[in-house]
Amino acid sequence: MRKMISLTIMVAIIVLIVGQYNMLYMHERAHQQIFARYGIDSEIEMTFEGGTTTPGHVPPSITKEKIDEMNALHLTNDITGYQMQALFSGFTIAGFAMVIVLMIFLNRKEDDKKW
Repeated sequence: MRKMISLTIMVAIIVLIVGQYNMLYMHERAHQQIFARYGIDSEIEMTFEGGTTTPGHVPPSITKEKIDEMNALHLTNDITGYQMQALFSGFTIAGFAMVIVLMIFLNRKEDDKKW
C-alpha cells in the first residue's frame, strides 16, 4: 500500500512539473505571437525558474497607441496565464489527493473483510 501511495505521489509531482512547464511555454508563446502581430521579432528563453520572451527591434512605424494596445494584450495574457496555472496546480493536487484517499479507503475495506 505504501508503495502505491509513493508511486501516486511521484506521478503527481511529474504531472505537475511537466504540466507547469508546458503551460508556461504556451504562455510565453502567446507573448511571442503578440509581438509578431505588431511586427516585432522575439525570442523565448525557458529556464528552470521560468520563461521570458525578449522582444527584438521595434519598428519606428509603431505608434504609441499600438504600443499601449500591445501592452494591454500582454497584461491580459499574464492575468489569464497565471490564473490557469494556479487552477491547474490546485485541481491536480486535489485530484491526486482524492486518489490517495480512495486507495486508503479501499485498502481498509479489504482489511475489514479479512476479519
